[in-house]
Amino acid sequence: MTVHFHLTRSAAAADGQDCQFDTTALGLNSLRETMRGFGMLTDYQPLLWPDLDGPERRRLFQEDPDSADPNPGGIPDSKLTRPGRWRISAAEITAALATYDAAPAEVRLAVEDPDDGYPAWVRWIAFLRLAAGHDGIARRT
Repeated sequence: MTVHFHLTRSAAAADGQDCQFDTTALGLNSLRETMRGFGMLTDYQPLLWPDLDGPERRRLFQEDPDSADPNPGGIPDSKLTRPGRWRISAAEITAALATYDAAPAEVRLAVEDPDDGYPAWVRWIAFLRLAAGHDGIARRT
């Protein structure tokens, strides 16, 4: 399965910047584990669930993909793991990047090292930095 992330404003395309980030489910899991290690993820749940089951519950959950944490401390893990379309807000991304940037430089350099680091991580962080300056990211599976 491929997971697609797109900038929510297409204006970046005119700048010649990469407006999307694609990864596999396994790749996304690796990114999530790295983000979790840096404290970039939160447990915020975008919607409170009514007592419904099956398709109706899923429909309600996906009706409000723009639901953002009013006091973001990072990116809600549920927006990366739950199926469907989600918008990760610029504020959520900015909070996640602030946590990452606060980590010791030697730790960040180790994961970003082009020879021994994690190449997908370098592209992901660059994509997050770009998205933070726009309206955020739209995610689709």
